Amino acid sequence: MKKFLLIAIGVMLSTQALALSLTNTGTIIEINSYTDYGNGDVLIYFDTGLDACPSGGYISPTMPGYKTALSIALTGYTAERDVRMEVFTSNLWSGTSSNKFCAIRRIDLK
Repeated sequence: MKKFLLIAIGVMLSTQALALSLTNTGTIIEINSYTDYGNGDVLIYFDTGLDACPSGGYISPTMPGYKTALSIALTGYTAERDVRMEVFTSNLWSGTSSNKFCAIRRIDLK
């Protein structure tokens, strides 16, 4: 019984650690790159509509698909097209405490 309880708690914690949410659909306001955080983390300022990360999302060069996600973000920004993101609300960017940015899992160009 104890073993089952430990497994159940582990599954619950791992599910919370991977909390995914969809953002609002809208235009990207600003894109910034930081050379000293993650060797090139990119912040995408965007009204997400989420309490966890209202300022937007971030991608890091260590993430799979970084170049493709950055390309889609830049295309959306320059063309002033709507985007929508799927973000990890439990994975916040550590570079600032005032603005909150969630890790981006997916970015869609509308």
